[in-house]
Amino acid sequence: MIRILPPDVVERIAAGEVVERPASVVKELIENSLDAHAASITVDIAHGGRRLIRVVDDGNGIPFDELPLAVQRHATSKITSFDDISTVRTLGFRGEGLASVAAVSRLRITSRRADAETAGELVVHGGTVQYHRKTAHAPGTAVEVTDIFYNVPARLKFLKSDSTEKAHIVRMVEEHAVANPGVSFTLTVDGKRVLSVPGTQDMMRRLEDVFGKESASGLLPFAYRESDRLQLQGFVSTPTRALLNRHLQMFFVNRRPVSVKVFSQALYDAYRDCLPVGRHPACVLFATADPSELDVNVHPTKRVVRFRREQQLFAVVRDAVRSAFSGVVRASGLASAEAVAGYVAAPVVDASRSPDTGALPGPVVATGSGNLRGMSPEARAGIGMFSGYRYLGQIGSTYLVFAV
Repeated sequence: MIRILPPDVVERIAAGEVVERPASVVKELIENSLDAHAASITVDIAHGGRRLIRVVDDGNGIPFDELPLAVQRHATSKITSFDDISTVRTLGFRGEGLASVAAVSRLRITSRRADAETAGELVVHGGTVQYHRKTAHAPGTAVEVTDIFYNVPARLKFLKSDSTEKAHIVRMVEEHAVANPGVSFTLTVDGKRVLSVPGTQDMMRRLEDVFGKESASGLLPFAYRESDRLQLQGFVSTPTRALLNRHLQMFFVNRRPVSVKVFSQALYDAYRDCLPVGRHPACVLFATADPSELDVNVHPTKRVVRFRREQQLFAVVRDAVRSAFSGVVRASGLASAEAVAGYVAAPVVDASRSPDTGALPGPVVATGSGNLRGMSPEARAGIGMFSGYRYLGQIGSTYLVFAV
């Protein structure tokens, strides 16, 4: 038998696409603050966001009479028709964020516009408005979310540990802080401040504030412009300063943190043949594109973005990244991708067979020093298994080159 689902069930099912975990709530609230032109955003969480998520901003605020509309699905101030999606420049536009959060939590919104004498307060539990009244509040908006998924136990039990959920939230705040250097961000976790960055017009300063001076100091800038349709700006590491993980890889399209495969593929292609095995380049990439050139309406989370000309975009990103470190590579002696491509990897040896010791140039002997790290390459060439080789030089302080 086919049945029409009750509205509250529909709301909770739809909310599941937008609110996957506490970090999803933080994302929606921060994006609302940014769209409201906030200059300062404060985020507080407790117990990985399960117990509490509070986001306070000094943005435009919401008129008292419009507060109930803010938690209605498909109610938005960003667009008025479907055609507006192709030109939208705000982070939100679907009118689903707050409605989804309200459907699966206990929500309190307090907001005041700068020209209003009083603020408004709206409390919603599981999608049902509890009360709407006037109150006192500074200009801006404060949104408090507690007991996330209290009415969706199936989703609640699949949340990870507090530390894991916290890590996702920290990453989310870091991404928006990097994308919006002019906005100050503060993040407090269980009463402890873990991030506090003042607004700045210096992008490198913002990267240092978020990632630390040591991590940001080795980044090289790059830029590309194709009229007003596409502009690329960013920072990458040299191959010799590659990392063990992808934490310093962030991609943005029109200030929106995104997961775009073509960006990642182009990045690694740029480092092809000159990246040590198991290492990853750092890359902070900002793409500014004409909204008509992309589709941001792929998924409710708006994390996935599609470009009309992905093949051309791949080549543009790859070449822009290469341009950043190619000069440093040549200066350091590191072979270019084209030069390294001429080398052939050693043949794979069957580890199950006994080694052919006769192929060694000489017996392996102890040096007495415990290791060779402190010795020059020339000195190493005359010891033990190195004795049959002639030292030629180094490639980018990473590889030693010997002639057989």
